[in-house]
Amino acid sequence: MKTITELAKKLGVSNTAIRYWMKRLEIDPVTIGAGHTVIFDNDQESLIEKRVITFQRAKGGKTSSQLAKELCVSRQTVWNIALKLGFVRGSHQKNVFSKDEIARIEETLNVNGKTDN
Repeated sequence: MKTITELAKKLGVSNTAIRYWMKRLEIDPVTIGAGHTVIFDNDQESLIEKRVITFQRAKGGKTSSQLAKELCVSRQTVWNIALKLGFVRGSHQKNVFSKDEIARIEETLNVNGKTDN
């Protein structure tokens, strides 16, 4: 059994992505301790994991967390560049960037010499 945060870390996605799939799959998790910790049983965890992985593969892309880790920058840096390039608008955070979007984000980082290290 895992919490939303544990499952998100395992899959390299945000907590929001896990909540999105919970809603889409109509999963009602078990809440413990004053309603702050949400846990899944193994079947729920497996179902969410399969959907997240299938979605990522179908898009042929990577999440902002995966991309940030690969490029040695923060997720916020990836988000700022994606916003600047018009891949996202407002506060709607995209779950997965396509291969073309990834290439443009990488190019922008290389041109600007941007790293968080």
